[in-house]
Amino acid sequence: MIETKPIGLIPLMDDECLRPGNATDMTYLEKMREKLPRHRHLLIRKDTNEFVVKHYAGDVVYSVLGFLEKNGELLHRDLKELVISSNNTILRAAFTAEEATSLKRSFSTATQFKHSLAQLMVILKSKDPFYIRCIRPNDTKSPRVLSETIVRHQVKYLGLLENLRVRRAGYAYRRPYDTFLKRYKSLCPATWPSYSVAFKEGVELILQQLNVPPESYALGKTKLFVRLPQTIFAIEDAFQQRKNELITKIIAVWRGQRQQKLYRQAKQNIIVAQAQVRGFLARKHAAERKHAVTKLREFIKGFIMRNGELSEANRKFWLQTRMNYLNTLAKKPLPKTVLDKSWPDCPPSMKQTSDLLRALHMKNRILKYCKACSAAKKALMEEKVTAEKLFKGKKALYPSTVPKMFVPARLNVDEHTKDRMVYFENNLRMPKEQTIYATDCVKFDRSGFKRRDRTLVLTTQQLYLLEPHKAEFKKKKAYPLAGVSHIIVSSNKDSVAIISVISTESGNKPAQKDDYIFHFPNVVEFVTKFVDQTGKSGVLEIIPSGKRELTKNGTANGSSLVQFGVGEVEHITPVKKSLQVVAQG
Repeated sequence: MIETKPIGLIPLMDDECLRPGNATDMTYLEKMREKLPRHRHLLIRKDTNEFVVKHYAGDVVYSVLGFLEKNGELLHRDLKELVISSNNTILRAAFTAEEATSLKRSFSTATQFKHSLAQLMVILKSKDPFYIRCIRPNDTKSPRVLSETIVRHQVKYLGLLENLRVRRAGYAYRRPYDTFLKRYKSLCPATWPSYSVAFKEGVELILQQLNVPPESYALGKTKLFVRLPQTIFAIEDAFQQRKNELITKIIAVWRGQRQQKLYRQAKQNIIVAQAQVRGFLARKHAAERKHAVTKLREFIKGFIMRNGELSEANRKFWLQTRMNYLNTLAKKPLPKTVLDKSWPDCPPSMKQTSDLLRALHMKNRILKYCKACSAAKKALMEEKVTAEKLFKGKKALYPSTVPKMFVPARLNVDEHTKDRMVYFENNLRMPKEQTIYATDCVKFDRSGFKRRDRTLVLTTQQLYLLEPHKAEFKKKKAYPLAGVSHIIVSSNKDSVAIISVISTESGNKPAQKDDYIFHFPNVVEFVTKFVDQTGKSGVLEIIPSGKRELTKNGTANGSSLVQFGVGEVEHITPVKKSLQVVAQG
């Protein structure tokens, strides 16, 4: 009635303190009347602010005035923290650190009293109490006034008369032998687990086992009499300890039996599972061996017939061979350039497939190479194609020029090279002309064949013969491209060319043909540039080793000639009226 939730007096008081609205002491009294209308220990008087609680010692009258106010006086967390931080040790011990830092709502006064009382009961139950009975003499709290009615009432409800009678008799505990033996027989090895002799002897054995003094008990005809409660408490404590030991032993035996049962079941299951697994593995192994033998027989038969016509016997071998070959192609590095003509070897059955893949790969390489070529590189490659058409198989010098790309200028670079070319473009070259190619060369005089260092510049309209002078060029000749009739080279490895130029008519002077001898760093490059610019492939004349007469002022009278030949050491040497050009053989 007082503590039970949710209709106990304390829970109802806490609800009234916490609920919103106008909560008063009288609303709390009305809620008590509503929730506990006919409780046998509670009486609520009408038209008053009082209620009566019928305790075992008598009726107690309570007034509800001030209940809610006193119950709601909470000690907030900040005040607890202030008390804990005090220098006074008594104040610091009033609250714990958990209570000060807890975020829970503080308990009401009644709830705190209930918790304090519960803690006190726990402490009392852990001790051996000696009770002191206090009797109130009157209800007015007056000295020297003894109310017989009130005293009788308290003595009755406290059971003091029964206690006095027992203590007067001298034995506070009386129990039949069979009941005592049935409860405490586990305390003596002689009576546990069963005892079939007289109960009285069994009880005596138990007391002797527990070393109970003979003066503390007496044995009657059917009952055991114990004088002090401490003796019963000691026997009960020993029984509780023994009971824990027996329970532990029972649990151990039960667990052992349960584990043995589980072990036997697991062992049987494992044996069955092992038999099943062994059978499965054996059947699987037999099937694998049979399959392996079949495959091996088919493979050997296919291998023997691998070079024969495609049939069911060698079909799998063919497929496996093709798969292996394709995997080899996927892993093995294939040619990465167009010029690399290598290709992995293939089995006979894959010859046609290998040829198709090789052609497809080469087309792919060519396509990628063409897409990666810039316009400038494409023009250089076209010049290489022109050089191939002009010189391949005709001049021994050509193969050595194939790996090297042609350049727009083949000049000996010094500190004045750039200045000389700028001077040429600004002062010597015609305004509408564009420079195509420039190369250093050696010009041989037609009389005496004296060597002269010159620079030959090919433009869109003329061929300039220049003499370098520090930072400028001196113009020696300018041959129109249309006036160049022949460029004569030998079929050897030399880089000498004879350029035949037809001069234009001027006044009464007719057009005349003149031959000029030049030694180039790369005669194949010069001729190719010239042919690409003029578009006249017939201007090139390749002659074998032998003599070639030079034309001067339109006539060839044999006064000067060029002798082409092959020797161990390359050299160009004037001998009398001829210029001997010897290429390394």
